[in-house]
Amino acid sequence: MAAGKIWGRGEPGRGDCGLGAGRGEPGRGDCCNVGRRRGEAVIVIPFISWSIQKENPLLRLTVENCELSSIGVIILLECLTNAKQLLDVLSIADNHLGSSVAAALARFLGSHVQALNATYIGLGTVGFQILEETLPTEVALSHINISKNRGGIRAAYFVSKLICQAPNLVSINATGNLLPPESLEVICNSLKQGTCNKDAKSAALPT
Repeated sequence: MAAGKIWGRGEPGRGDCGLGAGRGEPGRGDCCNVGRRRGEAVIVIPFISWSIQKENPLLRLTVENCELSSIGVIILLECLTNAKQLLDVLSIADNHLGSSVAAALARFLGSHVQALNATYIGLGTVGFQILEETLPTEVALSHINISKNRGGIRAAYFVSKLICQAPNLVSINATGNLLPPESLEVICNSLKQGTCNKDAKSAALPT
């Protein structure tokens, strides 16, 4: 086995279907990817608990389309939120989780995380409402993908609030959320407010 890698047993011909943890970029720590392998996802939580206690812990984690349960993801998010070394990038895309993970996800957004991929996890209108109502006042996000969650107008309200509370936000992917026409006004108002706030802060700086 190559140094710095831990592999779960995959099926012949499936390739990247186990658990892999290899070295990322220099100084970036470890990078973990969990592929589509039914049953192997149960080792994710203990592995993460171990990894975040290392001297050079995980900074990027991908657990896409690996049949994680909502309870498992809630535990994972709580673990990552309370870690001493906070995660930079997380992807939980393509796991059918539902709205029950929304509160834990909102708390996690208050951590250091800079990029989140939560596409197609089944948040729905209820999940987006919970996210909006429990979103921390300060969010460090730069990039977020919340596409294909069928959030309707509640997705627009969440995006609107996120724009106001994530000053470093660069990109939002909210496609596939069945946004009604009035969503445009909701989001545009937040964009205008964000621009005004930045102008006010700039004017307050000493010259």
